[in-house]
Amino acid sequence: MRDKSQVQKLFLPQYLAMVLIALSLGACTSTVNQDKAFDGVRTALGDRAGHDVSWRRDPATDTAVAAQVDAVLKSELSIESAVQVALLNNRSLQAKYAEVGIANADLVQAGLLSNPVLDVMARPTTKPAEAAILEFGLAQSVLDILMRPARQKAAKAEFDKTTADVAAAIVTTVG
Repeated sequence: MRDKSQVQKLFLPQYLAMVLIALSLGACTSTVNQDKAFDGVRTALGDRAGHDVSWRRDPATDTAVAAQVDAVLKSELSIESAVQVALLNNRSLQAKYAEVGIANADLVQAGLLSNPVLDVMARPTTKPAEAAILEFGLAQSVLDILMRPARQKAAKAEFDKTTADVAAAIVTTVG
């Protein structure tokens, strides 16, 4: 019969491995804030358009924009209200807004490192009373770490270009 300290010695490496795996899986996730990216379009647009723009990417936004369009269309249609409806319902502009979302996701992806590789090896021992020896290794690509700033700079330039293109498309639609 094994005493409590022997049992703890047997299972401690296994618990440690599970904790390391859980931490590494949690660290490898990232979310992309698309609202912040679209705020960049509004900032680039500034006061040039003079109208509200909205990216319709979920049912709640669709409902809110549809209600806003209905409210505008209930009154007499002026040039300003026609431009507002065109900005809210223009499908090609909505596609351009999606390009901003894609460029933003690329920017976030450029800042991420590739997942590290966790290596676990169990070596049997010659003594039957002892547990297997567990060896752990963690590896990360050095080139990936060194290239990260260059990837981020290129992705930021592409994001800024896409944002400017979308702002120009909005101004063209207003014109």
